[in-house]
Amino acid sequence: MPASSAVCPVHIGRDAEVGRLGSALRSRTLVLVGGEAGVGKSRLASEALRLAGEQGLTPMVGYCAPEAGIPYAPFVTAIRRRTRTLDEDALRRLFDGAALLASALLPEAARTAGLPEDSTPREEDLFAAVWQLLCRLSGQDGSVLLLEDLHWADTDGLRLLSYLARESADLNMWLVGTYRTDELHRRHPLTTVLAELARQRRYEEIRLEPLGREDLRRMVSAILDGTEVGDEFLDAVLDRTDGNPFFVEELIKVLVERGDIFRQSGDWARRDLADIEMPVTVRETLLTRARTLDDQTQRVLQIAALAGERLDPAVISIAAAVDDNGVAEAVRQGLGLQLLVERRDGPATFYAFRHALTREALADELVGPDRQQAHRRIADAMRAVHSHDLDALSSELADHYANASETAEAVEFGIRAARFAAASFAWDEVGRRYEYALRLMESDSPQRLQLLLEAAERLRNGPDPQLLTSFCTEAQRLARLHGDKVAEGLALCIQQAVVWDSGDTPRALASLRDAYELVRGSGEAAEATVVSRLVRMLVLSGEGDEASARIPEALKLAEGVGNHAALSGLHGSALILGGFGPEFDEHYHAALDAARAGNDVMAELNLTTNAGYVNIWWGYFARSRPLLERAMELGERYSPSSRYEEAGFAWLLSLTGDYDEAWGRAEAISRGAARVPSRIVALGAMYEVAERRGLADAGAVVDEIWALAARTGEGQRTVPALSARARHALLHGDLESATPLFWEVMGATRTEAGTGSHWMFAPDLSRVLAEQDRVSDLERWVAAVRQLTDADPHPHNLAAQALCVAYLSMSHGEQTGGDEFEGAARRFQSLPCPARQAEALLGSADAAYRANALEASAEAARRALAVAEAIGAGELTGRGRRAIDRVEQPPVLATVLFTDIVGSTERLSAVGDRAWSQVLDRHNNLVRREVSQWKGHEVNTTGDGFVVWFETPAQGIRCALALRQSLAQAGITVRAGLHTGECQLSGENLTGIAVHTAARVSALAGPGEVLVSRTVRDLVSGGGISLTDRGVHTLKGVEGDWQLFAVSS
Repeated sequence: MPASSAVCPVHIGRDAEVGRLGSALRSRTLVLVGGEAGVGKSRLASEALRLAGEQGLTPMVGYCAPEAGIPYAPFVTAIRRRTRTLDEDALRRLFDGAALLASALLPEAARTAGLPEDSTPREEDLFAAVWQLLCRLSGQDGSVLLLEDLHWADTDGLRLLSYLARESADLNMWLVGTYRTDELHRRHPLTTVLAELARQRRYEEIRLEPLGREDLRRMVSAILDGTEVGDEFLDAVLDRTDGNPFFVEELIKVLVERGDIFRQSGDWARRDLADIEMPVTVRETLLTRARTLDDQTQRVLQIAALAGERLDPAVISIAAAVDDNGVAEAVRQGLGLQLLVERRDGPATFYAFRHALTREALADELVGPDRQQAHRRIADAMRAVHSHDLDALSSELADHYANASETAEAVEFGIRAARFAAASFAWDEVGRRYEYALRLMESDSPQRLQLLLEAAERLRNGPDPQLLTSFCTEAQRLARLHGDKVAEGLALCIQQAVVWDSGDTPRALASLRDAYELVRGSGEAAEATVVSRLVRMLVLSGEGDEASARIPEALKLAEGVGNHAALSGLHGSALILGGFGPEFDEHYHAALDAARAGNDVMAELNLTTNAGYVNIWWGYFARSRPLLERAMELGERYSPSSRYEEAGFAWLLSLTGDYDEAWGRAEAISRGAARVPSRIVALGAMYEVAERRGLADAGAVVDEIWALAARTGEGQRTVPALSARARHALLHGDLESATPLFWEVMGATRTEAGTGSHWMFAPDLSRVLAEQDRVSDLERWVAAVRQLTDADPHPHNLAAQALCVAYLSMSHGEQTGGDEFEGAARRFQSLPCPARQAEALLGSADAAYRANALEASAEAARRALAVAEAIGAGELTGRGRRAIDRVEQPPVLATVLFTDIVGSTERLSAVGDRAWSQVLDRHNNLVRREVSQWKGHEVNTTGDGFVVWFETPAQGIRCALALRQSLAQAGITVRAGLHTGECQLSGENLTGIAVHTAARVSALAGPGEVLVSRTVRDLVSGGGISLTDRGVHTLKGVEGDWQLFAVSS
């Protein structure tokens, strides 16, 4: 055996670890193999590849290196090796669609796939694209991705690993990594990732320990062709190596090289242990053989070690000042001593150091000025040899120049490294490189301010708001120092993004106002950028008048300076503010043209998304759908983590009755890592579905959407949230507590120009007010609806207004009510909005029933039921069936009692919410006690009153008198009214003209008074109940004159 071949031919002492690899492979569990340098991590990793190959998995291998390199290095190397043989068409297909952003990791793929140069997606969007890419590369058979030496991985790459571990369930790939435990410390980025993965139970760690005594004996014996190893020699080897397999091999090589171990008669023998000089340290072991080389070869290998893990002969030749033959000879000798190994990269052959420890030991031979000079020569050589591709090497060049104390070059290439990292969306590396360049740069450098602004603008989508804030703060300080108001304003404008992301919209708006004052009148592109962002923030803050006033001049400025991003943003804001029609189309196409002229796909995504939302608000569902579908196509490729466009699509589906798909999409968004605006919209869609289907989840959804929306202070977020709160309170609470919420959302939706959308909530309050005969309240509400519709007459508002007016006409007893409900139903059908269409048809059924047109009522109810059943709206289905039942089932003769607390509104204002709640609880308990005593049937509550029916009028009167007395003793004054007539009973619900009449009688009663109709008086005549004539009255919505009587005893 030559000295260079002292490598153990078998894998010893790792049977248990190999077994654990097999188990992890079957479950596709991420495995991270850790251990000190030389302990056998790579050897065990090769076992993982062998096991995966036996299962038909395609291998992918990526490496990290200690020198600064490309961002996401282990993933880039693995993906590049797998894709480099693909032609342009195959590359384009591989990176198409949802995987497009992943092409940023490979510049050659980015050009082929058509990735826009100015793309700046968020980290989670890039990660989602890489997931898609790996999924495609894995195919049906699956793959194994081995990531070696993760202790040298960049922070962005480690976060990508963490993401893939979290999202590995549907990824047909087994992830395996190796790292050196002796490189980690408390603040090492890998330490943080390991802790996070451990908390989530996302990986299995296989920690390799040095070999035990007997395993070490077996290893040495295997190296020496099965020669028996005695205890004395074994203990000496164990003492020097601590059982580290790599150290053992290196030690045996030294001993063979020096003749301490030798061949004798075909067997291995050794000198007496007393005559063997064992190397003292591992480093000494590694260098003992290298020092047998001539000086030039040692120098070449030292330069190569300092340059990097992989040898670059052309660079080494220049840096070491030797010709190609000198480099080739050094490589041959390095291979002979197994300091180097030969590897293949596809068809190409390259040379690398056998182990990182070997490389470190050789590089450490260069110290002091010699080391500095070597760094400089390496950097200069790299620039000369790779002048065509310096950006890809900029990180290494920056570090070499920094180690050579060449500050100017270190700054230059540090900046280039930051820009190169930005092209790969490696935001941590971007921030680190900018921060390092700024630290090296002189504090008074004229370049510093612009570099700070450049760094801040690039990091707007980065994961470190504190670093962004520090760049902006220093930029503002320097700008003030130099009197550069434009730079100061631009820095303030960039910094407000952090404020807005935190949910503090008012403070973000104030910052943008300050920024605009600083840049105003400069006529520069920065002014256009600031005013464009200011206008959008004004729109979000509900200050549309000011936004509209600023847009014309801002458009001229943006056009004049050629700021396409600002131009697109301004037209997009005008689109949101404007009305539908030619003006909308003009702004949409202008914004789209500007976005495409600037090759700004994110601007196009934002535009199509906002246009889709605007069309939902207005009720143009047919136009909204293709816009949102186009936005989802763009979003899948460029911003998959936001999902704002998909949330809008889910909202649209919830309105058009596609409840299953709407719920599925919205729930996934709300439960995922989507941003707050996306979650708010998704929750709004979920509430629409939950309410229509009568799901128990509705209350929890309302609480969550309000908690999120209230923090933003934006009308477009709070109006849907308030609407959901009001509607839920109306369905599951009472009218009195819900009504203020409806008026609150009516105020919130109204803009400075008097426009707004009431369609989400206006019909709901109108219906309940009509059912409870609160005519004056309904009149006031419909007046507000009409006022808002006049100012903003889009189809959705017009349809909702038609339904509200129909409820009012029915409450007035007008014969046109049925026709108006039918007209409202047609409007909602044309949107289409089937749930509201069913509500309008149910209103038509109610109007017909009040007019005693029973067959027409049943026919309208059947049509409503058909619509409700088609979309699976359980709540509307129940109402439809009850409307049919009241016609088809025989009526019951009932005495209906309405009660109402006198002066409830004034008393609420006087005592406050908490005390009033206690009053209501006392009131409700007492009423229910008396109703039970007199065998009444509770229909519902009206907040501060009750609706109850009795089988006889005498029961109803005596119950009214009893509860009046009980409540008076509790300090509560009520009024009550009773009427007897035929009613329709469906479950606990009581309907019919008799119910409406009783409500009107109650409304005329004075404080503490019990009024009854003449029908009741006639039925209880002679029963010992004293009545006093209160004259003849007209009851609103009820035909004829009605004589009323007050109960006196």
